[in-house]
Amino acid sequence: MPPPSATTQARNLPETIKRDLPNIPKLDKNGDFSAWASRVEEILKQRAVNSLITSLPRPETSDADYKKWQSWSVTIRSWLFAQMSNDMLDYVLVFYRKQGATGALPKYADQMFRLIKLASGTAPDVLSRAVRSFWQTRRVAFSSPHQYIAEWMKVVDRLRALDHPIDSSIAVEIMLTELEKEMPAAVAKVRAKIQWEVPGMEARSLSNICREIVEQSGPRENTPLLKGSSHGSHLEKS
Repeated sequence: MPPPSATTQARNLPETIKRDLPNIPKLDKNGDFSAWASRVEEILKQRAVNSLITSLPRPETSDADYKKWQSWSVTIRSWLFAQMSNDMLDYVLVFYRKQGATGALPKYADQMFRLIKLASGTAPDVLSRAVRSFWQTRRVAFSSPHQYIAEWMKVVDRLRALDHPIDSSIAVEIMLTELEKEMPAAVAKVRAKIQWEVPGMEARSLSNICREIVEQSGPRENTPLLKGSSHGSHLEKS
């Protein structure tokens, strides 16, 4: 029997299935998928089973760890069900049917997680609220630049999670404009470094720029600005 592949969801899964997954606040059809998904990923990562909801390929049936992967994936799929409200479960099923699918909902965790993400992005008001937050999140509403930047990154990440990403160069320019009067020297220094003529600035560049602004703005409060999240991290360390 071949060894487990290093590039599949089966790699490094725990040997035993512990049914100690805690419940989290349920996702409803008008809820924040990004925040819910972050909680899901955190819990699964703590148990070394977060690979089960990623885009990594599934193991082949001949893989030495296939049975272990199958048991874990079915368990996590059932747990995902329990973390949604009845209204959201109904909404996911209706969405699934509208895609032309028949039969039961997906059997394994990766497909189930992707289906929930897609359904959440089409739920009434979810995307419109995320877009509204993008335009309404301004420095004046926060007591410090650190709090503003942390919230701004959440807003940008939320749109990315809904498959409506904002170009990072636009997100950076809006943020710098908001901070310019308060931190002119820091903003000028950052602007001098940015190659605006290069399209499609990477999200990681946006994270680095935000971190640089924070470092130049003096002592910060207990704002979780440099902690990770995945669809990545809000401000991922280099």
